[in-house]
Amino acid sequence: MRSYDIVFPSTQGLNPSEEYFFFTLDGEQMKIHLHDYPTIYQYPWLYEAVLYERLGCDSPRGICQILQKLFAEQNVDTSSLQMLEIGAGSGIFAEHLKMTLHIGKIYGLDIHQEAKIAAYRERSGLYSGYYVADLTNLSTEAFAELSQQQFTFVGFASAAGRKNHILVEGIEQAWRFLEPNGWFLCHVGHARPNDPEQEYTHLNDWINRKIEHQQLTLMLKESCFHRYSTNGERIFHDVIVGVKTSSGEAREKLNYE
Repeated sequence: MRSYDIVFPSTQGLNPSEEYFFFTLDGEQMKIHLHDYPTIYQYPWLYEAVLYERLGCDSPRGICQILQKLFAEQNVDTSSLQMLEIGAGSGIFAEHLKMTLHIGKIYGLDIHQEAKIAAYRERSGLYSGYYVADLTNLSTEAFAELSQQQFTFVGFASAAGRKNHILVEGIEQAWRFLEPNGWFLCHVGHARPNDPEQEYTHLNDWINRKIEHQQLTLMLKESCFHRYSTNGERIFHDVIVGVKTSSGEAREKLNYE
């Protein structure tokens, strides 16, 4: 893995969507926002260097530990699962899923072409397929192909909520690609009081509605350390795992057809 010169500014009170770092390459210093994925993915292993080496991101390992225990309790044959990972990025979470849980097939989806390039560059052979698409504005071709895949596991890690992340409307679309009785994984941050960015609140409300309307059977909700902020604050997200109900599928068809 390449070594990079990375410096975090001494700042206080930034929202996670505002965090940035300075990156020096060939004598030139650049300011890059932490969630400017198209720029970060252009440089091999830069995402890993910033998020994992410097900010101690532990979500992939933590989520896989939680899933491993739950799937063992439920006698899930993980090798038979066909997963759609949304907000797949460069494949770090999928790599953990393969190594820890031995998921049969994982298909990645990300809005950025740079993410697919990084995933194939750094983790060749990991994904059974990788879609570059906007879940809120899918082409007819992409919708048809995803609909035919019969995914039995849909989920994401650290890919929802704030700027440059998947909106609730996109997660709803991914949910529709999940087969009845399939597993659904949500990884969502904690909403802050008076937070001007309400996506975490919207996503939690969306999950609660799925449960209340009996479309999702909640199997587990557990807080898990995500990473440190650039100011050294510990950030936690909730890992939410459930099963899509057959009755929920029937209601969806009535609502969306």
